[in-house]
Amino acid sequence: MRIASFLGLAATACVLWVSQAHAQRVQFPTKLPLNSATTPSGWGSTYPVAQNPAAGGYSAPPPAAAYQYPGSTYAPPPAAPPAATAPPGAAYGANPAYQAPNYTAPGYPPPGYSYPPGVAPGYAPSGPTATFQGTITAPPAVGWDPYATPGVQAPALLPSDPYLPGAPYWPWPPGGSYMQTMQRFMDEFRVDYTWMPGNGPEELGMHEADLSVTFAIPFLHNPHTPLLVTPGFATTWWNGPSPPHPPNPELPSRLYAAYLDSAWNPQITPVLGGELAARIGVYSDFREVTVDSIRYQGKGCVLLSISPNMTVKAGVQYLDRQHIKLLPAGGLIWTPNADTRFDIIFPDPKLAWRLHRIGNVDWWFYGRGEYGGDSWTVNDPGGVIETDYNDFRVAIGLESDNPGRLAGYAEVGYSFEREIYQNGAASMTPNSTVFVGAGLSY
Repeated sequence: MRIASFLGLAATACVLWVSQAHAQRVQFPTKLPLNSATTPSGWGSTYPVAQNPAAGGYSAPPPAAAYQYPGSTYAPPPAAPPAATAPPGAAYGANPAYQAPNYTAPGYPPPGYSYPPGVAPGYAPSGPTATFQGTITAPPAVGWDPYATPGVQAPALLPSDPYLPGAPYWPWPPGGSYMQTMQRFMDEFRVDYTWMPGNGPEELGMHEADLSVTFAIPFLHNPHTPLLVTPGFATTWWNGPSPPHPPNPELPSRLYAAYLDSAWNPQITPVLGGELAARIGVYSDFREVTVDSIRYQGKGCVLLSISPNMTVKAGVQYLDRQHIKLLPAGGLIWTPNADTRFDIIFPDPKLAWRLHRIGNVDWWFYGRGEYGGDSWTVNDPGGVIETDYNDFRVAIGLESDNPGRLAGYAEVGYSFEREIYQNGAASMTPNSTVFVGAGLSY
């Protein structure tokens, strides 16, 4: 009876030992090393090292000896020393004294920081709760600057930046909120200059200089389509015609234009947009200014995007000149790729190809056309006469495009179909001529 009981107990112990041994062979794969004391790949060199090594813990039982075929010289590897039996719930390859590193994922506050009451994790944390030299405690209020002079900081005039949605807890949510486009007030400072040579009975030389400053004013809560206000001043020097007697008109040597331009380019939907502009200015030789010296100009166009790289434009342009008051404006804007742009637009077409990029500066080669000229009042011995200068211009040039920085262009062109228009009729048709132009903007 005792022998049977002893044999039964021995059999039960063997079954339990075999079941436990088979259960310990089951392992689930993981993407990260289990309790590894080395830095995982791609996490940088600041990953904390454990205080206790990860090796030296419980290990699985040694594998069974490999079967040796008859006549083979293969010898199984020596058996490993007996390992300690792992308690229930323990994992192989882990040292029970090893502690997992206190790693903080990017975008989350480091240990010791606290969130303001009612704020979800992920917001910018408040200042640390440590003390400065043991006497001054950093207030846990939002917006505390840990690098400022210790003591009570003066409150800001605005508790949050109106251009920061969700301020002062920015960014939140990660990837879902972003700082809006900051539009600088002085959007552009620009200088343009054109020279047309000429000095003779049928020639008219010209120098044109235009100085303008554009200010961007937020409009209808959309920083991407601000109201552009541009005051400017232009001077035109005329050389000729010589001699200034009939049939050649007597023209002043200098003409001026002081103007105020406003423009708004709304984008109503991703498909429908527009271009609106209006200008008022005084155009005269400034020897005598009359009501006729004040001119009103404007433009209105509708833009319809029919594909991601093709837009149709249609509208009108009001010039307020004697000869031509109103012109149709429109055409097709086509960008077949990022390095090509075709503005097939009347009356100012332009075709441009990007040549090279150096840093943030794009260099473009272009060809363009223009309906040029302007209108002024001229103080003549017989009274004030409205005088137009009209021509057609074509040019090729090189321009640099550097958003927010210094940019410019240089070009050479040809002016033809030139005319001086006075008293409702053409008083002179100067010869065609070449011209050069240049400009800078910031």
